[in-house]
Amino acid sequence: MGISQEYKNALDLLDNTLNECIRTSQQYADIKSKEARHYYASVLFTRMCTMGVSFIRFVPGNRYVASTFDHWDYATAASLTRNQTDCLNTMLYLTEDGLSPEEWDCRWNLFNLHDAVCRKKIFEFRGETLQVTKFESDAEVVRNRLKINPFFNNFTEKQQKHYLKGTAPFILEKEEIVTRNGGDKDDYLGLYKFLSVHTHSFPMSFYSMDESERGRGLHSDVEEEYTCMCINIMNSSLNAGLIKFRHLFKNETAKA
Repeated sequence: MGISQEYKNALDLLDNTLNECIRTSQQYADIKSKEARHYYASVLFTRMCTMGVSFIRFVPGNRYVASTFDHWDYATAASLTRNQTDCLNTMLYLTEDGLSPEEWDCRWNLFNLHDAVCRKKIFEFRGETLQVTKFESDAEVVRNRLKINPFFNNFTEKQQKHYLKGTAPFILEKEEIVTRNGGDKDDYLGLYKFLSVHTHSFPMSFYSMDESERGRGLHSDVEEEYTCMCINIMNSSLNAGLIKFRHLFKNETAKA
């Protein structure tokens, strides 16, 4: 059985969107960021473009990779797709309009704290004492910044204690970020749950493999349907990132 026209159309649409994202990213390369949120928008949008290229080169039927056979693996496509939705959420979170300087600084420093704590834990596992000491010191510097931040001090004592651990980089849930940017909470949570079970190899990802003819690298109706769904989500994420990026840089002059 060949690839359906619906699948081909979805892949063509993603191809066009991705090329537009890359073209736009290149047009605004080397422009000095007016604010920190513009800098992070540029970094995260570049990351989205890179993941988009990785994704489209992976899925069957793409025009970039010559192959004598199509390898079908929607579960891996789902993992890349979830990563992309997370990257979009992070971009929307750090570049939200209307934030006070104190709230943006609080969000950013919670990211800095999470980064330092993660790096410290990694080096603890590796037994690299000097690096552990360095990142513990970095984390403490960020904690002290947060403690004098007016927005952070509006949190309850319990919330402050929680955030100062450095294990929670966001003050909003993923679905809150989505709804604040015009998305539907239930649609997002349903799709995110589906993507997550494959990312983590939860039981749903491998139960009923035989019955549904999936997970063997071969074409089947299920493999094509779910791969097509991932393509559509990837396309939507890239489009949302593109809209946000253009909004942030609308007053800048793009390169021809």
